[in-house]
Amino acid sequence: MLSPLEPNAALGSALPQVPAAPPPDIEYAETVEKGHGRIVARHLALSREVAPHLCWLGAAQVCRIERTRERAGPEALLTLVREHWGIENRRHYRRDIALREDAIRVRTGNAPQAIAAL
Repeated sequence: MLSPLEPNAALGSALPQVPAAPPPDIEYAETVEKGHGRIVARHLALSREVAPHLCWLGAAQVCRIERTRERAGPEALLTLVREHWGIENRRHYRRDIALREDAIRVRTGNAPQAIAAL
């Protein structure tokens, strides 16, 4: 089996001729996600015109992916915890006030699960 990095003399002219410099046709994409106490940024650079300059038969495009991750410090984590409990408290407040969940005295059988689902 041929190594993708070694040209094969038996293929002869089937290998592409390498010009001096590949054309700059690079496309970029980027995503930034924030959650779970960290920020993750991903950068992708893609080229379809660099592939013929490789000694890898069948390559159609090449890309480079970079990922950076920043972890949150203690202050940011405290903010996340406070925001989480704010959501929890607002949710329970609605259930307690609008649905009067605390006033319901159903305690046996499947009724507690049915009431909670409603």
